[in-house]
Amino acid sequence: MTFQRISLTKAEGVATITFNDDPEYLNAWDLRSLEDFEIAFDDLERDDGVRAVIITGAGRTFSSGGDIRELAEQTELGPALCKERIRRHDCMVRRLVELEKPTIAAVNGLSVGSGMNIALGCDFIIASEQACFSQILTQRALLPDLGGMWLLPRAVGLARAKELVFTGEMIGAQEAARIGLAIRVVPHEELMVEAEMLAQELAGNPPMALAMTKVVLRLDEHMDMRRYVEYEALAQAMCMRTEDHREGVQAFMEKRTPVFKGR
Repeated sequence: MTFQRISLTKAEGVATITFNDDPEYLNAWDLRSLEDFEIAFDDLERDDGVRAVIITGAGRTFSSGGDIRELAEQTELGPALCKERIRRHDCMVRRLVELEKPTIAAVNGLSVGSGMNIALGCDFIIASEQACFSQILTQRALLPDLGGMWLLPRAVGLARAKELVFTGEMIGAQEAARIGLAIRVVPHEELMVEAEMLAQELAGNPPMALAMTKVVLRLDEHMDMRRYVEYEALAQAMCMRTEDHREGVQAFMEKRTPVFKGR
């Protein structure tokens, strides 16, 4: 398999997906990342030898979120095409959530926007003491993508989720553990050892029992994720057509504070 933005390794029943170290992009999420994850998940779903999955980042970043240049291009798409592209990204994280094998996000550094939501899509987050998290898309006049608004309240509760989303607040690893986002914080140099130990423990458990447990734990009395992300895709496509979103992207590129005008 050939990847552009990630690497995939397997050893002793554990698969590890790593965002490639890219100083310019800071492991940003883009169409190439999506295509790589689609290939990787096709493989992981077929491979019965893989019993647990770790997702991490190379260098000092887990993922800095969506590539701002690609976001700028999407503002020029028509609503239907924009929604379809968003739906394809949402489908990937839904595959992550619905994967029958236990998944661990080993968050080694910056994890914001869609990068944070990929981590949330995993069953467990283990955070390096250098990790930090933010739902930064509010500052781009957008709402959290990749199922983030479905996943975040289930991790930290509705009120805390609203605070993180509405403010775009950056929180450190210890705060992430305190509010239930991460299950533990470990010294940076011990992150992968800790993640691999948990992955090996999970890989030794009965696959069918774990798969069915994941299905039952996902049940929601109001709305499943598939319906939820349909609403998310529609809302996001509408936001991408606003002047405020274009201002948010432009301000980021110009390294200034955005001025939102409500249109």
